[in-house]
Amino acid sequence: MVGRMEDKSKSGLSDPPPRLCDRYRLVERIGEGSMGMIYRAYDETLSRDVAIKFLLPERIASEETGSRFLREARAVARLSHPNIMTLYDVGREGEWRYLVLEHVPGRDLHALMLDRGGPLPVREAMHAIGGALEALAYAHERGIIHRDIKPENIMLTAEGQVTVTDFGLALARGDVRLTREGMIVGTVLYLAPEVISGAAPDRRADLYAVGAVLYELLTGQPPFPGDDPLVVFSQVLHAPLTTPRTLDADIPPEVERFVLKLLAKDPEDRYASAREALDALDALAGGPQGLRMTPQPGYR
Repeated sequence: MVGRMEDKSKSGLSDPPPRLCDRYRLVERIGEGSMGMIYRAYDETLSRDVAIKFLLPERIASEETGSRFLREARAVARLSHPNIMTLYDVGREGEWRYLVLEHVPGRDLHALMLDRGGPLPVREAMHAIGGALEALAYAHERGIIHRDIKPENIMLTAEGQVTVTDFGLALARGDVRLTREGMIVGTVLYLAPEVISGAAPDRRADLYAVGAVLYELLTGQPPFPGDDPLVVFSQVLHAPLTTPRTLDADIPPEVERFVLKLLAKDPEDRYASAREALDALDALAGGPQGLRMTPQPGYR
């Protein structure tokens, strides 16, 4: 699948320093991707676990880019919402720039699907997407676009709490999803058609990505799967979408309509805002099937 490959080029990098700002002690590496690597760390000043995301030095190579990144990080740090991973701090240690984030003891949706070996039940999928829409509605109303909604950036705890991650990397990432040495970020599977065509991402592009994630949660595959990014791009732009109920007839028709509206190729045909999409989802939840729920502890 596009974007799930390990980026071997990072293996030659030196490791980040084990202690930062005489405060944060690195404990263990818990992930890595096209932007850098993430560690669980311990904040010795406040006696709490945190997550520290290190950005690859070449991602913020110039002072101008670094300044722009810091401005966006300041904006993201003002976001305070239960469905958004909190950004506590930013810093620089030698060549490494880093973000200090809330540590969320959960699993991202991609890992959860791998654990399950396939799609999630409809109500759990709708619960996860509802939390993501809550986060986006709050952020969009404050002028912040995520730009990289995908299963890896939506986390669930065992109690069912939904947390959207990586708001703080939108600017550093830029709009180009081709990484060095031909590696492809998983984002291409969730990019809106207008972004592929060169338009700047806006809140409706975030909504398309939410629809793509929900499609995958319900069917077990992205809307336009493939290993060749150019083929994926072409399909997103031109190919008709295989409807979710074609892949699984047990998906309720009203859920399919919700997904298809999010995935409309023309952004004008999507929900006008995350708040409007959330209202539509909540209307489904109030229906006879109760299609949005809070999973019970241990539901994974």
